Order: sequence, then C-alpha cells, then structure tokens
Amino acid sequence: MAYVDLEELIPDVLVELNIPGGDTYAAVSSDEWVSRLRNGFWNAHLDGLMSGWTEADGFISKLGDPTADAMTRDQQQIVIIYTVMNAIKNNLLNLNTAERYKAGAVSYEIERSAQVYRALLDDMSNRLERILERLSDANVIPPVYYIDTYAARQAAIIYDSVTWIN
Repeated sequence: MAYVDLEELIPDVLVELNIPGGDTYAAVSSDEWVSRLRNGFWNAHLDGLMSGWTEADGFISKLGDPTADAMTRDQQQIVIIYTVMNAIKNNLLNLNTAERYKAGAVSYEIERSAQVYRALLDDMSNRLERILERLSDANVIPPVYYIDTYAARQAAIIYDSVTWIN
C-alpha cells in the first residue's frame, strides 16, 4: 500500500518552525503533531489543494486507490506549510505586545495586539470566502440568487407585463 505516514513529516515541520539549532517545540508529542498535520491536510483539502487524496488515522493515500503511488514531496510540503501556518497563528494569539511592571504600589499589565487579532480574522474570513466559492464552483452547494422584487414590480408596471399589479 502506498501512503504517506504523517509522523514522518514531523521533522520537516520542526525544521520550518525552529530557528537553526533551536528546539522550541521539544515538549510537543508526536501524537499532537500528527493531529496538527491531519488538520493541515484537511485545511489544504478544503482549499482545493488535495483533491484525489484522503487521510485516515494519520496516513494519506490516493482516494479510491490505496495502492497508487504515494503523494509527491511537493504535495507533502503543502501539508507541512498549512501545519506551520497554523502553529504560527497560534503563537501570534499568545504573543504579548507590551508588558509593564511596577514595584511601588504593585502594578502589572499585559497587552495583546488588536491588530494581530484583526489580521487573523480577516485571513479567516477570506479563507472562508474562498472555500464557499470553491464549493459553489464544484456544485457542492447551490448558488444563491437575489431578486430585487421592488425593481421587478416597477418593471412590470412600466412595461405593462403583469395585469394583477395595480
């Protein structure tokens, strides 16, 4: 069976996240990384980058043909990039932009950047729009039509095309 074991991608994720010689994520278990890589795969799948592939129990294989060739390295790199982007986003959510300490009359203050939150929300909104467009293009969800009934009524009156409008 030709498949990609997500556990084999963990070293590549760590190389992307750590500075050279660093080991910032030493406490993260392999199981957690596999879960994060699974999420990375499915997020890439939602964005239309993994069509024809499926994931089950930490293994990626060709959809409908598990004996087909394994995923190419460039496709594996997409899963790694999605996983790394998510880890960086989570780090930004915990990032303090200002800290203040005061000894006299004891004071302590931490600030988190509203701009970071705003940028993350904008990114998520844009991503959701892309996903909905892809689903609509693939006819997974039907397109939505808006009808301006006032304009339709006015046109019917002007062109005398409907007799029941008075």
